[in-house]
Amino acid sequence: MSIHMETLDPELGGQYRPSWFWFLGAGVALLGLGILALGHLIVASMISTFVIGAIMLIGGALGIAHALGIRHPDKHHFWIFSSVFYGLAGITILVEPVFGERLLTLMLAISLGLSGLSRLVVGGQLRSNSVLISGAASLMAAAAIGVDWTQDALWVIGFCIAIDLVIQGLTLLFTGIVLRLAPRPVG
Repeated sequence: MSIHMETLDPELGGQYRPSWFWFLGAGVALLGLGILALGHLIVASMISTFVIGAIMLIGGALGIAHALGIRHPDKHHFWIFSSVFYGLAGITILVEPVFGERLLTLMLAISLGLSGLSRLVVGGQLRSNSVLISGAASLMAAAAIGVDWTQDALWVIGFCIAIDLVIQGLTLLFTGIVLRLAPRPVG
């Protein structure tokens, strides 16, 4: 088995080599969580939606506290309205998580589409095939999600999180292996 060590900065490799097991362990754990999430996409989506709703509710409460604490009586009502709406959005997601999932999935499709379009423009200007391919891939993902976003909402967010966990896990796992095989620091 051959691993190309030239991709690892020798100085950093030497510094992190004693911690190779932590990289390996975290990688295995994240990879396991990603595989678990892949097996339970709907559950992963629901958990993510609840967390987002709770964060928005807390953010709304903090915003209201901020608005009540500022010293501009003629301006603080805008802060209060903004924070109330933010908190209400959080409550809506917590009370109606399927609606929240659908809304988040629609926003994901729109974001991917706009991101893909902008990369197509930049890729065309730069005449960069890799940027054009990246933009096209984002547009295809946006179209695939957007075509049936009301049904896809039940699994898309969980799938994205699962894939992210798998990629993080593999990255840390392979980094741990490379660090383990790195030469010991001299000195």
